[in-house]
Amino acid sequence: MASKKRCLGDSPTRKTGKQTKYMCKFKREWPSEFEYITQSSKGQEYARCGPCRLDLNIGRGGRNDVTKHAATEAHRRNMLALQSTSKLSMFIPNGANEMEKVIYAETKFAMFVAKSNLPFSICDEFSKMVGDMFPDSKVAKKYGAGKTKTTQIVKGKIRCFVLLYLFWH
Repeated sequence: MASKKRCLGDSPTRKTGKQTKYMCKFKREWPSEFEYITQSSKGQEYARCGPCRLDLNIGRGGRNDVTKHAATEAHRRNMLALQSTSKLSMFIPNGANEMEKVIYAETKFAMFVAKSNLPFSICDEFSKMVGDMFPDSKVAKKYGAGKTKTTQIVKGKIRCFVLLYLFWH
């Protein structure tokens, strides 16, 4: 009788020849044990490592695959980088005034445009639309990051002034 590798609570997913193959699936308790792991959008046989931006195939090893990944040099390096990086929200206090909130919104959208690889030309239209979309918001009415300002925020020409303003006010 051949031994079968199983993950607790898993069911057979496919049968090849005489042996039934058992695939490990993402467990709901893993994110509490590994704070960097979430369920992947690829399916139940994958886990998402946030710092590495990687979908891990856990179909064969399950929890062991996650711990092996955590031991890699790349993962450790990404975790250190994540811990030493300040979040932008850290610079925005809860009692921030309107202007600080406008700067935060403009900077956040500029980073979204850069991260999503969108053309800067959409910023002109978005700047006009945001006030119409949120008529009750004072911040949305003052939002004014068009193509030129957004480009400068992303390139870093204005970023240091924005961060200094938020830090000192």
